[in-house]
Amino acid sequence: MIIKSITLNNFRQYYGENTIFFSTSNKRNVTVIHGENGSGKTALLNAITWCLYDERLDLPNRDKLINDYKLYLMSPEEETEVYVELTFQSGDFNYSMRKSVKVKKTLETEMFSHSKPTIELWMTNFAGNTEKVENYTNEINHLIPSNLKSYFFFDGERIDNLSKEDSSEDVKNAIKNIMNINILENAISHTDEVRKRFRKIRSEEGSEEIQSIYENEIKLEKEYEMIEEKISNFKSEISTAEESRKATEQQLSEVEEMEELMKDKEDKESKLADKKEKLNNLDKDLRHILSNEGYLALTTFISEEIKNNNVDYSNKKGTSSVSKRLIDEIIESGVCICGQEISEDSSHRQHLLDLASSLDDRKDNVINKLYEQLGMVNEKKNYLIERARQIRSVSNEIRKEKKVLETELEQIQEDLIETDIEKASNLGKKLAELNESIKKNEIDKRIQEEKLKEKKEELDKHKREKEQAEKKQSKVELNRERMEACESILDTFRRILSVREQEVKLRVQERVSDIFDRFLRKSYKVLVSENYTLEVQNQFGKSVALSQGERHITSLAFIAGIVDIAREQEREESNTELDDGGVYPLVMDSPFGALDSNHRERVAGNISKLVNQLIVIVSTSQWEGEVESNMYNLTGKEYKLIYNDPTKNPDEPYEYTRIEEVTTSG
Repeated sequence: MIIKSITLNNFRQYYGENTIFFSTSNKRNVTVIHGENGSGKTALLNAITWCLYDERLDLPNRDKLINDYKLYLMSPEEETEVYVELTFQSGDFNYSMRKSVKVKKTLETEMFSHSKPTIELWMTNFAGNTEKVENYTNEINHLIPSNLKSYFFFDGERIDNLSKEDSSEDVKNAIKNIMNINILENAISHTDEVRKRFRKIRSEEGSEEIQSIYENEIKLEKEYEMIEEKISNFKSEISTAEESRKATEQQLSEVEEMEELMKDKEDKESKLADKKEKLNNLDKDLRHILSNEGYLALTTFISEEIKNNNVDYSNKKGTSSVSKRLIDEIIESGVCICGQEISEDSSHRQHLLDLASSLDDRKDNVINKLYEQLGMVNEKKNYLIERARQIRSVSNEIRKEKKVLETELEQIQEDLIETDIEKASNLGKKLAELNESIKKNEIDKRIQEEKLKEKKEELDKHKREKEQAEKKQSKVELNRERMEACESILDTFRRILSVREQEVKLRVQERVSDIFDRFLRKSYKVLVSENYTLEVQNQFGKSVALSQGERHITSLAFIAGIVDIAREQEREESNTELDDGGVYPLVMDSPFGALDSNHRERVAGNISKLVNQLIVIVSTSQWEGEVESNMYNLTGKEYKLIYNDPTKNPDEPYEYTRIEEVTTSG
């Protein structure tokens, strides 16, 4: 099915008659309709489904179809027509479908009444012959079944529901309908009905004994079916609980990881506090040293100044530590320190007198003491410098370690923010309840399976008794053969269904995973579980909890996957009825709202390749940027919704929308 055009006449926001001609090109297969919020984007999507299917609008104030501005302009008791008309193509046939209501304005201001909808569907064949389709519901459901409409005409703000835990029934129905599994299920159901009819005939034609046997057989089969249904329900409960348990275990794993992160955080915070305390103590030590002994740094300049401005007595032999008083005492003793006798006229005595006359005791002592003190000061100064250097070195190492700890703590904090602590508070209790539920259902299922086994043995025994009784009545032989044929066909259909289901699930899984890989930047894969849920796993085969954007992408990948498979099957020439495909349009309202920039680019650049026709209804902000740059060269038609804002246009005091085509190159 390819939609060619839509015309809206005074429908909801759309004043007057507005027509959109959709792109039917193979190369430029995208039609873009963009407008501001409130301009009627969702109403446009609803107009398509309202026209095709016998249902109410999925909009606020759903029973009001007429445009407010049109109603304002009408006179009391005036009547007008509100309608939506679609033209579309399927195979060699062109269709025109029109759904309309008569709306009458009442005497009360802005009150109205409308008639029941009138629906007409016309079909034109390849030869140009047109005829009215009386059973339009069957025809439309053949083209796009009503239970699948939400996949092909979907609201982007709700589409992520497909990837939630409770969506298995929706996913199952979509796969079965599009992949024609429902044909086999219907065949099984119909064949079983035929078998039961033949049994009824045999019962009516047989003796009282035969009738009693058949009545008992019907009773046994009903009991058998009830047990089967119970087993099926238990399996479904177990499967659902297992899916929930898997998700809970994943969440619990994240909580355990969080607990590890918390321990790591506490450990690093303790180490960081220790580093800060050590740095603080080192800073105190350094401040104390500099405060009390920092003046020593200036002694270098003082020592140099003293050396430059005083006699260096260290260069005079024997005088560095000799005083005048000592020389006088040696002369008085009469004996030199070297052991020579000092007489009045000896040269030694004269020499000592000369030396004594050249010495100043006071100056000599001061200088000697000064140099001794300068030596001590230099030692203290050098110790100060070395101590300060050591403190700085240790401080620098600790600061490096502190920086590493701070960086690690920032990362841990980010990881903790992403973990839903509040939601995970009762996970352990929930997991225990799920395990108990699974255990109980497993026990109940085994009990029913034993009952089913016993009932099967009872049915087999009954069947042998029935065959013996039937041999006595040859006139029921034909119906017996017919019943056996039905049972054989049923057995074959069931085996085919089992194989077909596995093949289809595998094919859908492979296609959806391939598309998912194109759409998502992470290395995840999608699995279709036994219970028909969409399960996303990481590269380690571990189930992952999805963000809203990732759920959105999962759902988009699933829809694009089944549409692509149906299109592929349509192109194949050697199709069986089970492999029969179809061409479906994809109409998306606000599909990019939940996606970030990178994912918008990925989806916009790939999704049009998977369908024959793509109609995108977006806000101007969603269209501009990555979406426009990736879709522009694929766009065959572009329209803009022009919204009349009564606050800016007082001459027309009601809000309404008109549709304007935007000229595209190519």
